Amino acid sequence: MDQEVLAQRLELATRQALEFTRRYVWNALPARCQYLLRPGLLGPKPVVQGGQLVFPKAGRQDGEEAEESGPLEVAGVVALLWREGMIPAWININVYAAHETMTYLELHWCGDFTDQDRFLYYQDSDTCPIQVLGPPLPPRWDEEKDGKFDLHWRQASH
Repeated sequence: MDQEVLAQRLELATRQALEFTRRYVWNALPARCQYLLRPGLLGPKPVVQGGQLVFPKAGRQDGEEAEESGPLEVAGVVALLWREGMIPAWININVYAAHETMTYLELHWCGDFTDQDRFLYYQDSDTCPIQVLGPPLPPRWDEEKDGKFDLHWRQASH
């Protein structure tokens, strides 16, 4: 996958994440977005096959501090995640926070990078390898009983 396709899929996944999240939160979510990158956990011993490579610092082992980046624009995300013609096998995206002029989305991604479509997750999605997730739900939240919630409930509870 080239950089342009990855950027297009990230932009599409962003629009889908905003639409999906708007169904559940009462906060305004501006269309202008930036991304916070959070590397996923690597397994104890990554399996490297032909067409796949694990980059040092691309993920983290249990107990290690995550090497996080952001906030970044789409071009910055692509520059960070596209390495030697390879991209992460999976990337999860969700809305994390919103302010008056900006919505922030989290990207969690694995350390297994590939240049072969057969290793990419979410093959049946038009955003492959990106999976759109909803916002983290408040404890014991019930959609029918509670209705929409504050996107920032986690920060308010600390």
